[in-house]
Amino acid sequence: MKLTKHTLKILISLIAGMLLTIASAILTVEKIENRDELHHLQFGLPIPFVYQHNDWLEPPNSELPKEVQMFSPTETPTDFNLLFFFLDFLLISGFIYLVIWGTSKLRNSRKGRD
Repeated sequence: MKLTKHTLKILISLIAGMLLTIASAILTVEKIENRDELHHLQFGLPIPFVYQHNDWLEPPNSELPKEVQMFSPTETPTDFNLLFFFLDFLLISGFIYLVIWGTSKLRNSRKGRD
């Protein structure tokens, strides 16, 4: 099976989109102003798709505001919204594809001028 340039662009966009979507949940930093916000954390960009309920974590008020990242899903009650994950994946992959497509069009138009 031969990969065309267009198929390769789509494949690269999908793989990079998946990696960036997963990384967005892991690397998102949530700023906590009070204890109530600590119990309902949201992770993932641009639309949050991972929700954690951290009732067990009670930092002293002197430690607030505080920035936290996603806790281990095996140790913390975690909900996962598959629809929002899929929407994030499509948005990120689509954006990457547009950047790849636009740069290749720009490169091809410059080659025609030379």
